[in-house]
Amino acid sequence: MFLNCGQATPSDDAVRLVIWDGAIEYVFTLTIPDVSALLQERAESIPVGRQFGLLENKAYGRARLTNPCADGQRKGVAFWFPCFPGRVFSCSRIGLAGVARSVTRDAGDHWLEAVVSELLPDPVPAWMGVRA
Repeated sequence: MFLNCGQATPSDDAVRLVIWDGAIEYVFTLTIPDVSALLQERAESIPVGRQFGLLENKAYGRARLTNPCADGQRKGVAFWFPCFPGRVFSCSRIGLAGVARSVTRDAGDHWLEAVVSELLPDPVPAWMGVRA
């Protein structure tokens, strides 16, 4: 089950991921060469940087394609970050590719954003249960 909790948007030379956790906004970045390597399946996983104001930790998290579905296709990208232990976030592969193309401007279609979701266990924990 997915809970929409953020967005991927084009940045100067990267894809910018924003994840909202209550009133706190976390900002992460993926360089375009890394995104290209991941989407072309030249890399098993790629580093994801985290923005701390003007500073960036370039290897703060990881992104990788999700496990293949029954058709053998990998339709999503999963993200892990140390600031969210035990939690996994996801963006569709086509959405991430669309935002990345917007940065490089090499395609006619420009994506302003793509949804980032948290992968939740199914069934969802009861309200005021495991994760209040």
